[in-house]
Amino acid sequence: MHLARSLHLIREALLYAVISAFIHTEETWVSYSVSPHRRGALMKKTKAQFADELATRRRQIAELKAPLAIERARYEINAIPLKKDEKATKILGIARDITKRKQTEEILQKVHKELARRGQEHTAKLSKANVNLKKEIAERRLTQENIRRAKREWEATFDAVSDLISIIDLKGTIRRCNRAVKQTFKTSYQDLIGRPVNEVFYGTVNPATRVFQSLLSEQSPTRKRTEAQFPRLAGWFEVTRHPITSPKRGAFQGTVYTLTDISERKRTEKQLQASYKQLRALSTHLQSVREEERKCVAREIHDELGQVLTSLKLDLSRLANQLPEISNGTSSLSQGQIAAMSKHVDTALLSVRRISTSLRPEVLDHFGLAAAMEWQAQEFQNRTRTRCEFTALSESIDLDQERRTVMFRILQETLTNVARHAQATKVSIGLQETAGNLVLRVTDNGRGITESEISDVSSLGLLGMQERAFLLGGEFHIKGVQGKGTTVVVQIPIDRSGCN
Repeated sequence: MHLARSLHLIREALLYAVISAFIHTEETWVSYSVSPHRRGALMKKTKAQFADELATRRRQIAELKAPLAIERARYEINAIPLKKDEKATKILGIARDITKRKQTEEILQKVHKELARRGQEHTAKLSKANVNLKKEIAERRLTQENIRRAKREWEATFDAVSDLISIIDLKGTIRRCNRAVKQTFKTSYQDLIGRPVNEVFYGTVNPATRVFQSLLSEQSPTRKRTEAQFPRLAGWFEVTRHPITSPKRGAFQGTVYTLTDISERKRTEKQLQASYKQLRALSTHLQSVREEERKCVAREIHDELGQVLTSLKLDLSRLANQLPEISNGTSSLSQGQIAAMSKHVDTALLSVRRISTSLRPEVLDHFGLAAAMEWQAQEFQNRTRTRCEFTALSESIDLDQERRTVMFRILQETLTNVARHAQATKVSIGLQETAGNLVLRVTDNGRGITESEISDVSSLGLLGMQERAFLLGGEFHIKGVQGKGTTVVVQIPIDRSGCN
């Protein structure tokens, strides 16, 4: 009981001691006797003393600017019993201010938690960055592999091309070339790289008026193509210029030259041109032969058959005058029959004249092209009942026989097409001489020819007219407007040296 009372007393004393230590913010050592007869005096004295101190310290606390720091104060209290002869006679009470330590511990705990949180965040970021870095490394490796593969493929393709390809810098030296260049000149890449392109292809550094010299002198970002021959290469080559420009500023940085061997094409073109000339010469000859045959047949029909029919008509007329009229009508030949026979002969004479004129109109040979065209326009109007107007703006047009025949035949074919396809009610024909050329223009107001009809390969009439004009170095044009008509324009040069 005595020890329990003493402990209760020391708790009360320590309470005031703690308050005092809290106010002083320093360690306080309290040692009290626990004799029973002094308990009341100790309690009274302690309460009075600490009451005064508390009042004083409260005033000081009110004047503090940071009372929260004092309210969160921490103390460590230890009670140690002091024994004498195996009996506790005194208790040693120790109160230690651990506020700063606790605050430090709390700060350290917060710092530790913050560091742990930041460490976790940093670790997460590092992990994510590591994943992204691994992904980026993998992508870079894949990109590098793709670049290496693309480079290998490009180099293989570059060397596989049979054309001669050279990459030239602004100074005109070779920076790169393909295998075809090396094989053509029978040398190595080391001997070709860095050499002037003119020296490689021409054997001289500064050739006069050479293809590369003219192309290099431009130095413009435009593509150009030309054909040339080179002293160190056999045959013809097509030289294509591909400019190299900066992807950002577009500045001219160099040129890629591609040389394509076109020797075989040149030989083929030459053969085709020769064949085309032969075909045209043959066509011209056939046209001349045809016209000559027509002329001969027309003359034979007109002269021979016409004379026979004329003689027959005269004989019939003489027979009708000499034959007496028999009143009983028993004669086998009467005046009416003779008249009918004479009419048939007249019809035959007209047919002979028409056939002879269609084969070769005499007016073309005797009166010229303008008169023949005017006669043809009148014949067309009489035959088709389509109004046809002819206008010659030149008073006299002197042409050789070939040109007269070609222009007249083209007009005949044009009027035939109008009668067959145009559905026109009016045709206008104009003939004039302009700047050494003879121009024929035929216009109708029909349905208008279509582009498909013009390009139709079975349109032999149009093809024949076009070929006739081309044989004389002329031009043939035809154009149609739907519902408004068709216009044919033929232009040939006038060769007065061959006029007759």
